[in-house]
Amino acid sequence: MKRLRRLPALIMYLGMMNFLLFFISSFLLGGDGLNGKIEAGHYYLGNHGDYTEVIYPVYWFSRAQGILFFISWPFVMVATLIVLGVGGSERNDKTMRATQLGSAYGWLDGIFSLLFDSWRKPNIECFARSTPSECIQELLTLPDWIVRDSLKKKTFNLIWGGQHFDMSQSSSTNWYWRGVSIVLHGHFHSTPHGTYIKAWYRWSALDLLFLSIFAMLGLAIPVAGLEWLIVKVLGVSQVAVVEFFAPIWPIWSRVSIVIGLLLLIKFSSWWGRHHQLDLARLVKEALTPDSLAHPTRSSRDIRQLT
Repeated sequence: MKRLRRLPALIMYLGMMNFLLFFISSFLLGGDGLNGKIEAGHYYLGNHGDYTEVIYPVYWFSRAQGILFFISWPFVMVATLIVLGVGGSERNDKTMRATQLGSAYGWLDGIFSLLFDSWRKPNIECFARSTPSECIQELLTLPDWIVRDSLKKKTFNLIWGGQHFDMSQSSSTNWYWRGVSIVLHGHFHSTPHGTYIKAWYRWSALDLLFLSIFAMLGLAIPVAGLEWLIVKVLGVSQVAVVEFFAPIWPIWSRVSIVIGLLLLIKFSSWWGRHHQLDLARLVKEALTPDSLAHPTRSSRDIRQLT
């Protein structure tokens, strides 16, 4: 059953991630390589008859990504049905919730961590005299913990790969019923003396990509409302309004998806800090038990150890 879950889960995760990246990259670049063309040594991305000139690597990357999407999508659909049919990843099964996505997860999450976390101040910054694999084992062997000032037990979900991990509180049995949730995304940096650990609160990369699309649509509503107001109230011709907004809309739509993504990151970070502090406390106490004896240890002291 474990092997039956693992491979379909990996196919499902990679397929959904590729779909979202293909959609967002095509949106931001103004087209995709499948609908593009090559003329006189110039490369163009296409979008409903409109073409945007790009450099050679961008064109072929977009084209390869689109081909991969259409080829893999039937397999993704079948893999999703298999994962749902066998029950997904049970949260009370420590081996299943550990390495379900393996190194592919770590590689992808590392890229998204550079985009989503590298420019933010970590919520956890500590040093452990253990290897990254030993740190993961410490997290895997943790029992369910009791939330401070409450008698209610909380279980956790841990997914890891490579030098990265995502840890979240779980409120249901199967992961696919939980919807979006705040995770504590951590990064291990190996040193000769141990492991330097940074972690940030945010939604998972997959959740952020999904929500950023909806945020883009939400930020587009004011533009549509302004267009309607000009036509209906001021009596301006519909054709004139469309011609006026035609050059503005592509720029605004791209800016809106970036703004929406930044707002989602900041909001999920704020929510995690104010509502899931027990998760950060649990991770820090598990990986650096000696820090309890040195509560005033600063980030500068930690860096000196590395």
